[in-house]
Amino acid sequence: MSLQQPNGSLRPNSVNLGAAALEALLDRLDEPESKGRASLKRGYVRWPFRRLAVTVGLIHPGGNTVNIRVAGRNLSNGGICVLHSSFIHPGSDCIVYMPHPTQGEVQVRGKIARCMHRSGVIHEIGISFPRPINAKEYLAPDPLSNSFSLERVRGTDLQGRVLVVEPNQMERDIIRHYLRETGLQCEFANSLAQAVMMYDGFAAVVMSSELPDADPRTAATKLRDLGHAGPILLVVPDDTARTRAKVASAPVRAFLTRPFSQELILRAMGEMLLVEQTTFSTRRAGDAKAKAQPDDEITRLGKALFSAVFNRDAAAVRSACLRIRTLAEARNWGPLVSLINQVQTTLDRGGSIDSVMTILELVIAACDSGIDSSSKSRVA
Repeated sequence: MSLQQPNGSLRPNSVNLGAAALEALLDRLDEPESKGRASLKRGYVRWPFRRLAVTVGLIHPGGNTVNIRVAGRNLSNGGICVLHSSFIHPGSDCIVYMPHPTQGEVQVRGKIARCMHRSGVIHEIGISFPRPINAKEYLAPDPLSNSFSLERVRGTDLQGRVLVVEPNQMERDIIRHYLRETGLQCEFANSLAQAVMMYDGFAAVVMSSELPDADPRTAATKLRDLGHAGPILLVVPDDTARTRAKVASAPVRAFLTRPFSQELILRAMGEMLLVEQTTFSTRRAGDAKAKAQPDDEITRLGKALFSAVFNRDAAAVRSACLRIRTLAEARNWGPLVSLINQVQTTLDRGGSIDSVMTILELVIAACDSGIDSSSKSRVA
């Protein structure tokens, strides 16, 4: 159904493209990227988000908001790309009314990051999200398709104790080999019974769906009963109907389908340990209202860090990180301290802001969430 524009004419979007014409245009725009490799500087994977109309509210100086209907192109945790009929100044604040499959329209704050003329009246608008979202909530990808949010994950970005529950010795050796250059402290069990005896608190669990003494639901439920509140990555042999039925009722949200490469398991671990804890989730939004008020100081420092990163001011980034770490240490926010330490170590060794952009985005997201004094074990 077409959307009514303010001038009264029936236009599906500001570029006046119907479904077929929009698909053809997006196919042409996406063709060069489909032949190349992902950008080395890109933090998050861009997924197709072809929507005939997405509402964007442009916030003008003084606070007035003008809504426009744009066409969607792609989406990531860090932003959205849309098509519009005219130029929009980079740096402009906006609100994107994201169409959520179950929550209706969700308001996401954004900032115009770039505006590129494509052809005729068509301009490609890149909107960044200062606080990353969980894009998979809006896309609902196949859970067994190995769809992970981070473009790539460096081993040093991953920290914490991980319990690996895998009955096959060769598979245990592969996982140990793939994770050898990370900051993860991996401990291995070959059955649920052994995992239960070993369990004393882990940041995450990597578990095979093919355990000899329990089905996936029983195994995951047992770990939850032991007090494991962190993520569980369920490793499955394939994406067949039999496997889907076997894991359907397991209380886990992350899956890794074999065969997988080292890069893929690093991205899966990054999804659990970095992305899930720091992106805005509508599943957590309702619970957040019942928590204590956000910590104004950490929120203010997060804004200072965002400004420093946006302006590529290395000195200001260092200063903001130091103040955030001091506050995080005083309030026992261990995961946030760990992220800041990784940023500072890289910068001290001569690394650029871009080289730690993914971690900086996670720090900013954690600060923007307004961590309250009860948040001792999680960043967000």
